[in-house]
Amino acid sequence: MNIFDNKTLKTFLILSGLFVVITLFYSNHFSNEFHFDDNHVIVENPYVKDLSKAPQYFKDASTFSTLPQNQSYRPLLTLLFAIDYQKAHGLNPFWFHVDSFFWFLLTVLCIYLLSKNLFSRSHPKYTQLLTAAFFGAAWFGLHTVNGETVNYLSARSDIFSGFAVVSSLILWIYLPKMRKFGLFLIPFIAGILAKEQTITFLPIFMVYYWLFERNKSLGEFFSFKHKTDHFKLIKASIVILIITIIGGILVLKMAGSSFSVGGTSRGLYILTQCWVICRYLIAFFIPVNLSADSDWQLLTNPFDERIIIGILIVSLLVFIAFKTSKDKKMRPIAFGILWFIFALLPTSLVPLAEVTNDHRMFFPFIGLAIAAVWALSLVTERFLKNKIAITLIIISMGSILLLNGIGVYERNKVWKSEETLWLDVTIKSPKNGRGLMNYGLTQMRIGNLEKALLYYQKALEFTPNYPHLYINIAICKNALGYPQEAEQSFKRAIELGVTLYEPYYFYADFLYKHNRKSESLKNVEYALTINPWYMSSRYLAMNIYNDLSQWGKLESMALETIQKFPNDTTAKNLFGLSQKKESRTDYYKRIAKTNPTPENYLTLSLECYNNSDYYGCIDACNQALKLKPDYADAYNNICSAYNSLGEFKKAIEAGEKAIAIKPDYQLAKNNLAYSKSKLK
Repeated sequence: MNIFDNKTLKTFLILSGLFVVITLFYSNHFSNEFHFDDNHVIVENPYVKDLSKAPQYFKDASTFSTLPQNQSYRPLLTLLFAIDYQKAHGLNPFWFHVDSFFWFLLTVLCIYLLSKNLFSRSHPKYTQLLTAAFFGAAWFGLHTVNGETVNYLSARSDIFSGFAVVSSLILWIYLPKMRKFGLFLIPFIAGILAKEQTITFLPIFMVYYWLFERNKSLGEFFSFKHKTDHFKLIKASIVILIITIIGGILVLKMAGSSFSVGGTSRGLYILTQCWVICRYLIAFFIPVNLSADSDWQLLTNPFDERIIIGILIVSLLVFIAFKTSKDKKMRPIAFGILWFIFALLPTSLVPLAEVTNDHRMFFPFIGLAIAAVWALSLVTERFLKNKIAITLIIISMGSILLLNGIGVYERNKVWKSEETLWLDVTIKSPKNGRGLMNYGLTQMRIGNLEKALLYYQKALEFTPNYPHLYINIAICKNALGYPQEAEQSFKRAIELGVTLYEPYYFYADFLYKHNRKSESLKNVEYALTINPWYMSSRYLAMNIYNDLSQWGKLESMALETIQKFPNDTTAKNLFGLSQKKESRTDYYKRIAKTNPTPENYLTLSLECYNNSDYYGCIDACNQALKLKPDYADAYNNICSAYNSLGEFKKAIEAGEKAIAIKPDYQLAKNNLAYSKSKLK
């Protein structure tokens, strides 16, 4: 017996093959770095690193992000990230990507099942139903634009939200006997706890029910002749409506008090979205010029031709939806178009800081894939008996999938690292000040300080009042040896970002490293009044308490931190020092004496350096070099210490030794360059 006689097995094999192909095109994305919002949602978020805090995720929106203005209520997303952290035993992005990809593949499967049902209801005699459904799922699964969402770990909220809506609809359709138990509502409820846009399930469900279960057109919805159908629609939707209302109230009520969507004029924003929707529509068919951070701005003239074109296009989409709903065969087109529009409503009606974002297309594209594929199927139906036409259709379908897959593979390369991502943004969105700043930041991290400063200056042209930009300018100028200019930039950052904690924290860190500890403490304590659980601020404050022998304050803050995060080893160590009234320098000296390893002496050298004990730093490094003569880090620390002492010839000697051992040591190159510049 031929195994392919079994349709279920055949479908399973075909879908399995599709999943393999999708995985191959995404194979180069699993090691991609954390990006953008991932930093405050995952990397710096202490709650993600402690799964025992899971109940608190559902009680307190501050567990979602370390940025007060970003503390929306998405507890399920935090829970998923915390589970990933446990599986990865840390911040290994691989396991986070695996989890996101799992939900992505489930979404693709659900799109196939939904498309198959819609197409068979609309045109049961169509001979290529499975092919059409499969192509729709494949097009979505390989769509280049969706790579922006799959690569962006924080955008798992979009993936899970899309999955929640389509899977709830699948459960309603395929398990009719279970409807009375509310099984189909489980993904919907879970989706609301991952992202607010899931509430659009209500209008999507109502359109599905009206078109396919009541077998009515959209125009008939507005007729009083169909009271029975209206009653049944209300009856089928009432529980969803109640959950939508409760979910919406819950999300609004539970959001942090400092949460802000960041946008301004609602009216202009909504008008601008009409033009943005045109961009999304074009991107579905021609997915080019994608950017992780667009430089699109709010359109300030209501009579701008782009707004007028946008309104006309959106009106045309609505007209097509009403028109196609009249013909039973064409109703999947109407349904898909309205899905596209409804899914965009949350980001179109609420004025967000960015008017457009590529990851926002994921959820709406589910509907657009259904509409586009079914429209193409109906157009090509008349050519199915023509072998030449069939060949051309197959080639066209294959080309669409292949080109999109190649696009995904190439975009994965862009998302590989912070440097590759933000370089791409500077090219695709050259007027984006934040993008220019972030690329400059990647250069500063690898020691290309002059290049970093150049990009910061470019960013100032477009975002002259951006406090984070001045913070990075200050850090860069300090590293270049211009502390006075750095301090001016820090003060400008505070002036522009008086309600933000970052300017105060980074200025405090600058003051601490310049041994101005009392001033540093004042600033970091103020940063903690704005954001009390930004851990870097807490660690800095506790270190200063230790340095200033303020044992009571150190004990209190360390104990408070341990009570909230019992696994915090830094807080535990500092609490122990508060009990012994022992400075960190004495502690590291004791550790180095009792366990004399190169690493322990290097740690001691850093502690001495941070306390402006430069000779102590050099002595500790020399002890490390006795144990490990080829220790490039020790020579680099000696170079830094001699730079601070103004003994530049000795600094050059140490820096050259560090580079001789480790030729690609960028930090040592920077320190050596500074030494040589002072001797010119």
